[in-house]
Parts: sequence; structure tokens; C-alpha cells
Amino acid sequence: MSKKEEKKEEAAPPDARVLWVQSKLSKAYDGILKADKFTKAFQEPEALARLDDFLNKDDARVLSYYGEALTCQVGIPKKLPKGTNKLVYFLKGKAGKIAEPAAELLFNEMGSEPLEHLEKVLAEIYLPILSNPNNHEGWGEIASKEVVDRLHAFLSNVSIAVGLTKGETCLPLPPLDASAANSLTTKDRVHLLEGAVVTWTKQIKNVLKADPEAAIKSGLNPTPEAEVSFWKIKAANLNTIFDQLQSDRIRRVLQFLDTSKSTYCAPFAKLCNEVFAARQEANDNARFLMALEPWFQKLSDADDFENLIKIFRPIMHLMLLVWKNSQFYNTPARLVVVIREVCNLVIVKANTFLTGKTVFELIADEQGGAALSKLRMLLKVCGDFKRVYFKYKQTASVECPENPWRIQNNALFVRLDSFLERVHDVLEVAQTVIQFVKLKRSQLEALKASSSLLPLMQSLLTSRLL
Repeated sequence: MSKKEEKKEEAAPPDARVLWVQSKLSKAYDGILKADKFTKAFQEPEALARLDDFLNKDDARVLSYYGEALTCQVGIPKKLPKGTNKLVYFLKGKAGKIAEPAAELLFNEMGSEPLEHLEKVLAEIYLPILSNPNNHEGWGEIASKEVVDRLHAFLSNVSIAVGLTKGETCLPLPPLDASAANSLTTKDRVHLLEGAVVTWTKQIKNVLKADPEAAIKSGLNPTPEAEVSFWKIKAANLNTIFDQLQSDRIRRVLQFLDTSKSTYCAPFAKLCNEVFAARQEANDNARFLMALEPWFQKLSDADDFENLIKIFRPIMHLMLLVWKNSQFYNTPARLVVVIREVCNLVIVKANTFLTGKTVFELIADEQGGAALSKLRMLLKVCGDFKRVYFKYKQTASVECPENPWRIQNNALFVRLDSFLERVHDVLEVAQTVIQFVKLKRSQLEALKASSSLLPLMQSLLTSRLL
């Protein structure tokens, strides 16, 4: 190649498409990266190669930049690195080579929390634009109303989803700022706020109807840690709802609807009272169960199955104390759930201690005595749990005569009794197998003895015949 050609290549004008992407990025990172650092990161050969692929290849539809190193990637990363709060992306409207980036590429920014970012974009950009009557020219009243209603519904769903990702129940409120309020008639405002109250009612009822017994009814066999976790989560949810109901924004909504004589006010006020009562119960239950939580954890982590009775007694003692002192956790329904969950945990520990496969492996290895000993130990420990319960049941009858543990045994031990019945069956089978093994061994010994006498008998018979 001649020097003239080399000079022509060096003097070739830069790709206008690349300059357009660079200008957009520089504005997005203005104040985040210094100009020299930005230019250096943007002009990294690997980054420019990916940008070239994006601009010229059909299969590359999205290009993203993120982080202080201005990392370039074709596509959107599944997760942003720690400390990265911003991502900038370019999206093709359709597959193909890009000729006019300003017309063919969509440029946007995204935060590290996409749902929260979407919520802000909807509330602060789309809603003000689409709620402005000046932008409704030629739409018609019905179309305008439907578009705004659907946007509000979508924004509500996004707000609810944001709350769920944080483990909270978010009561979405239509963002009625001064400009939006002025563009709505009183009737439209009432309709919009009543729709919000309907959404809140559904959310609150879903939280209120949550039942710790649901997992047992569905056959999941939860352990007592699930009971503690349930009341913690329910208390946190109801506390969040309570705080929102006490906020000025929701109070203003309810006052406006009350002034407008909305029929939704009375039922919602009744629901609020249910929230206050349920919140008090959930917080009280969560507080008292905190005393039992470390003992449930000890039972779950215990390795010495034979000495579990040392954990059964403190658990039952604390249950009785909770029964005597708690305002809400002293009903048969609550006791049934927690006892059944402890039974589930005892069964888990028993299965860890001894499995059916282990029993017959021991018998096959001529260790039948060890297998029977383990089975009897398993029955003893599970029986110990029931005996400890019945002891404290008698104590409850003496110390709480007005509210004893008056619960049918079958309601508490239905699964544990079924498990013990199966263990008894296995024990009987194991004993039978061991007896057959002994019988087989004795028969073999008899056959060996008879085979050793056979030559002597033959000689005697022969001598007599002769």
C-alpha cells in the first residue's frame, strides 16, 4: 500500500453513526464520567467492535453501556454489577443495518431497578402527557377516557409489583397533581379514586385472609419455622398497610370521597377496622413466637435424635407460657397448627435418623439386632413427644381452667400417628425377616450335620448286609 493511500485512510472521515451514539452517551454520562475518561472508554477497540456489529449486523438488536468503565454489551445484561445504578441502551426498531440512527434507533436509560424505573417513567412522563386534554384532539371522549383509565390501571399494577419485590403491600394512589386535577371533572375524580379504593380493598383482603393452616391443608407438611415466618411476614405487611392508611395522601382521598358522598366509604372504613384488629393480632403473635423460634431452630439442627426429649420439654413449656400470656395465640386453631408443624419436624428428624433402606441393609449385613434397636428408639422418641404434650395438657387444665387445651388428639397427631403405625409395620416385617434368616441358618446347619453322618450310616448298612 502506498503512502498516499495510507494518508487517505488516515484522513477518512469518522462514521457519522458512531459519532451520533457517542454524543448521546456523552450526554447520558455528563457529570458521571470526565470527558477524557469517557472518550478513552468509548474508543476501546473491543467496545468499538461491538458497536460496529450492532450497527451493521441483523441479529444484533440491542446495545447497552453501563458502569464507570462504560462496559459495552450486545443485549441487556441479566444483572448489573454491584454499585452500578445506570444502564444506557440503544434499540433497533427493526432488524437490519442502521443508516440513519436518529430515525432508526431508540435511545433510553434504565436504572438498576427496572420496575421502579418503569413506575417513575409512567408517573412522571407518560401520565402527564396522556392526561393533558390538549393532547386528546381528535380522540373523542370515550377513547380519551379509556386510554387514561388503562394507563392508571397499568401504573397501579406496576406499583403493586414494586411493592411485592420488596416484600410489602403497596396501595397504589393515582398521581393527581395540580395539572392533572384541573383537567378532570369532579365526577371523573370520584370515579378514579373509587377505582383506587376497589384495588386497595382487594389487596387488603388478600392479606387478611392469609391463613397459616393453608400450607398444611395443601399437603406441604410445613415445619414450625413456617409458623414463625408466616406471622412475621403478615405483621410486616399489615404494618405497611396501616402506615399507608394513616398517611396524609390516603386520608385526603377518603375525605374527598366522603365529602362526595361515595358509597365506597362505609365498607372501606369497616375494612380499615379489620386491618387495625388483624395488625394487633399479627404483631402480638409474632412477638410471642420469637421466644419459641430458637428452640424450633435447635430441634431442626439437632443431630442427637435419641436425646430430643431434652428439646421437647422446653418447647412445650414455652407453648404453655404463650397460651397463658398471649392475647391471641391461645386458641385451639393456633395450637393445632403449631403442634402439627412440630410433628412434621419430628418426622423429618426420624427419617434422617433411620430410613427403610437402612433397616434392610442392616439386616442384609447380618446386623438385624441394630436395625431393631434403631426402630424401637425411633418409636420411643416419637412417643416421648406425645407423652410430653399430654403432661403439659394436664398442666394447662390445672393452670388455665377457663381455657384448657381441649383439642381432639386426632387433630394434632394425625400424621405422626400414621407415621408411627408405618414404623410398627416395618418393625414387624423386620422381625419376621430376621426370624426367617435364623430359620434358614438352622436348616443349613442341620443339613450339614446330616451330610457328615451319611458315610457312617452307609458303612454300617454295608457291614450288616455283608
